[in-house]
Amino acid sequence: ETTCPIEEILRTVQFNYLDQESYVEIPEKNLTTPWAITARFQTSQPSGTLMYMNNENEYMN
Repeated sequence: ETTCPIEEILRTVQFNYLDQESYVEIPEKNLTTPWAITARFQTSQPSGTLMYMNNENEYMN
């Protein structure tokens, strides 16, 4: 298990972009699965984009 900023990033995303109910449905176990989270985010916010930065500085939207 490694500690990475994914949790902090997603918590920030939660408060800034997501409806809390939509986000809370994602278990913390899945925070290590950014693809699933990104898909859920795009489903919840079709009119917006999520810029996801992991520890390798890759961007997804």
